[in-house]
Order: sequence, then C-alpha cells, then structure tokens
Amino acid sequence: MDTAWEDAIKSGDVQIVLDLLGQGTDVDARDRYGQTALMLAAHAGHRDVVETLIAHRASLNITAKFGLSALMLALVAGHAEIARLLAKAGADLSFRGTGAPGFADKTAYDLALERGMLEVSAELKPKPQATDEKMKLDAERCAEYEKFKKIDAAFRAGDLAALRDAVDDPANGPMPLTIGSCLEYAIYHSPLPFIHTLLETGADPNPADHAGFPPLIAALSCSRPRPGSPGRPDVLKILKLLLAFKSDPNQRGINDYTPLHMAVSEHNLRAVEILLQAGADPRLRTRIDSCETPQEMAKEAGLTEIAELLAVHEARLGS
Repeated sequence: MDTAWEDAIKSGDVQIVLDLLGQGTDVDARDRYGQTALMLAAHAGHRDVVETLIAHRASLNITAKFGLSALMLALVAGHAEIARLLAKAGADLSFRGTGAPGFADKTAYDLALERGMLEVSAELKPKPQATDEKMKLDAERCAEYEKFKKIDAAFRAGDLAALRDAVDDPANGPMPLTIGSCLEYAIYHSPLPFIHTLLETGADPNPADHAGFPPLIAALSCSRPRPGSPGRPDVLKILKLLLAFKSDPNQRGINDYTPLHMAVSEHNLRAVEILLQAGADPRLRTRIDSCETPQEMAKEAGLTEIAELLAVHEARLGS
C-alpha cells in the first residue's frame, strides 16, 4: 500500500480515493500490517469510503492481525452502522479472531455482543447451514478447538512438555492461527518463567514477521486492562527479561511505533525509564500519521513527567 492511498483512506477523503482508484490503485493493496483499505476505513469509521470501496469490489473477507476482518474491525471500534453495511454486502459472519486477549475464537457476533451492540449483534448470527455440511464443519471446529484448548492450557500453565506434545519446536515452530506467534502468545498469557524458558530455547526476541506486535510492544500492550483482557501486573519484568535477551528497544510495530511510543501511549512512566536505560532512542519519529517523537506524543497527551524525562534524554543525544 503506497502512502498516497493510505493517507486518502485514513483521512476519509472520498474524492481522492476515487481519483486513485481511477488511476489504477489496487483496491485490496495491504499495508505493512496486512490491512486493506477497507479494513482501515471500517476501523476509522469512514462510512462513505467504505461504501466506495465496496462499490469497487473490495474484498470483504481479507483478515490481518488477530484474524480480524473489516467487519470485525468496525465492531471493535464501535461503528455499528458500518458493521451492518459490511454484513449486508456479504461479509463472512463465521470468521473467528485469533491469538490476542479479547479476540481469540470470537466471531463478529461475539464482538458485537461483548460491546453492548445488541441491535446489530442480532443481525450477525451466522445463518444455519445444511445438516451434513454443518455436521462436518462442527466436527472440524470441535477438533480445532480441542487442539487450541490444549495449547492454550499449556501456555497458561507454563508447561513446556505439554506444548511440545502439540508442536515440534515450541520456540519458533508453527502454531495454529488461533495462537499466532509462540512468544507473543506467551507474553499475553503465560507466567514470566515460561517466557524466560521460551527465550532460552530459542524464541526470537526480534522477529521480522510480527504483524505490528514485536515482543516489547506486545508486552507494553498488556499494561492496562482492556475488554476481554485484565492486563498484566508484571509488564515491567517482561520488558527487562526481553531486553536481557537483546530485544531491540527501537523495533517498530503497530502505527510505526517504537517501544517508547507504545510506552507513552500506555502512560507507563516506568516502562519509558527502562527502555531509555536499555538504549531506546527518543529522537525517532513515527513515519506515518503525525510523524511525532515520543516526547511530542507525551506533550499532546498532557503527560508532563514523561515528556520532561524524554526531553532530557533527547538533549543528551543531540539532534
């Protein structure tokens, strides 16, 4: 996805979107996190853009991080009318989220119900299927769910032997889509010693294929409770552990954030201190959206103490 297309979608400018489509822009081009224009527009609440993209045959059923489709992203962001629009256009109602707290194994119906969107949730129940097909799909889903439950239980218990029963290489081996990256899932759900074990057995603390949530940013995303996830009280210990295993304190992720940007977005002063001590560069700007430094983010959010700390470190490093 090129910058002009992404900017037009995020700004909600229908005319520019139409102009770019007329110039041959791929309506289903993906950004660095695997999201299409339809997904970005649905999450941002740009109904006119969503309607335009549907009219230009944008795929309704592409999924990206956490197995979320455009329909599911609209629900996560609270845009009931856009969700209804996508459902009526033929979006698949049977998709289930994967991996992250709050999304794993949940359909659009589940996401709507959780968020109190009762009217739209009633329209999102998957339609009954023919008996034979339904029985086959139910059997497959039951088998997948049983496998997921065993793997999930092993992660939550910190049981490496049980995890090895399910996959050949617990550190870096393939996991079901409902689990995603092994280390990332452990950061969300496992005891701290188990995260340490995975790192010792070879889990990559700096994965190139992280879909927006490399380990440090995944850990920081657990700083506060969210729908479907209580957060973690040991986030700072996880950060220190990852940094001890040479996790890159400047590796970018979602929104082109560095870990410092993510720590600021979570209002986590102590995390900012830990990252700075580990060599995080406070001068780095995001290369999309507001193109801001962590200090500028902190000022904008009124986080005076964090902004002052970052300013001191910027001054030490120079421009």
